[in-house]
Amino acid sequence: MLGLTQNWTKTFLHTSQFYFSRNRSLGLNEFSNLTDISSQLGIAGVSSIPFDYGLPGINFTNFTGLSDPNPSLNRSQTYRYVDSFRWSRAKHTISIGAEIRKMDINRRPIPRPMGSSPSQD
Repeated sequence: MLGLTQNWTKTFLHTSQFYFSRNRSLGLNEFSNLTDISSQLGIAGVSSIPFDYGLPGINFTNFTGLSDPNPSLNRSQTYRYVDSFRWSRAKHTISIGAEIRKMDINRRPIPRPMGSSPSQD
């Protein structure tokens, strides 16, 4: 946060503030950006992007299936500018202001980079 407060007179006050925040989260599996297991096994129709590498989902009858977590990358940032004026008189204070906010939400979603069988849709 960066702010500036100005006392223009004894009764008139001006305040400006700028805020910036950023959040980044990355979730990978053991094969992301390393080994393309699907192409080594000859499986077609899955993502060929190194970020999405991983084990293809395998389902078994009467048993729990095998799968890797899907890689994810989320980046969010917010810019805020707040400006206000305050006027004080005897027993009363009047404040007026405005806020401008810009939010960037960037996600890299590929819901099923390793493909899916028709029964999973």
